[in-house]
Amino acid sequence: MLKKNIIAFSIASTLILTGTSAYAESANVQSSTSSVPQEKQVNQTARLTAIASKLGISTNGLSNAQIQQAIKDKETADLQAKAAKLGINTTGLTTAQIQQAMKEKLTANQTARLTAIASKLGISTNGLSNAQIQQAITEKETADLQAKAAKLGINTTGLTTAQIQQAMKEKLTADQTARLTAIASKLGISTNGLSNAQIQQAIKDKETADLQAKAAKLGINTTGLTTAQIQQAMKEKLTADQTARLTAIASKLGISTNGLSNAQIQQAIKDKETADLQAKAAKLGINTTGLTNAQIKQAMKEKLAATH
Repeated sequence: MLKKNIIAFSIASTLILTGTSAYAESANVQSSTSSVPQEKQVNQTARLTAIASKLGISTNGLSNAQIQQAIKDKETADLQAKAAKLGINTTGLTTAQIQQAMKEKLTANQTARLTAIASKLGISTNGLSNAQIQQAITEKETADLQAKAAKLGINTTGLTTAQIQQAMKEKLTADQTARLTAIASKLGISTNGLSNAQIQQAIKDKETADLQAKAAKLGINTTGLTTAQIQQAMKEKLTADQTARLTAIASKLGISTNGLSNAQIQQAIKDKETADLQAKAAKLGINTTGLTNAQIKQAMKEKLAATH
């Protein structure tokens, strides 16, 4: 990323400094051939026409001087357009002033970008040039990369950034392979000769097959259903089965379940069973105040044992 910033800035600066190169070339052609024979004038025309063609200028019926002026005007217009994209007002500015303004603007933009990157990395840029900020960013990113590599058990001594990244990639791949192989092993899947992607697919296929088998046991037809839909269908079936069981228990205890959720039915059953247990204990003369169900049962057990 930093190298790209440097290259982009260098290219931009070069374009600024050489923005009128074609015109300069055409001017040089004119000055060097002003006193040459007529046949060399033809060569000058050819060169100017080639330059103009690259700039999209039609030279039909134009003299060399007019072509040179057209080239100059086109390059000035192009420079002004580039400056406008940078938010620079070129009114009243010479070409040199426009180039200087663009250079300053590009430098300021680069400074802002680098400062933002540095800030995210916790780097103070006070008093630093762009080159120094870039260096600080490079060093911080390298240090962070080395720290990450160290956590993976990689010795980075003598390694370049690219080599560290490659070593990390290989280590992470190896770790992933180990994890996937362990999961596959639990599912009874052989991973011999399989890539990580193939192991993942095999695991997915096995888990889907297992899920479909569980759903089938619940009487669910999984044809055309996605994994998520199968899971939802199973959840609904299990909830319905639980509701049926709880309703049957509640019915035996004389509890009405109309409008109650499963959780509320469970609580009602628990409350009824506790009340029944307390009533039985009371008949045995046991004070159940503050006692849990387990303690009440123990007290009843002891009471019954003592009376026999």
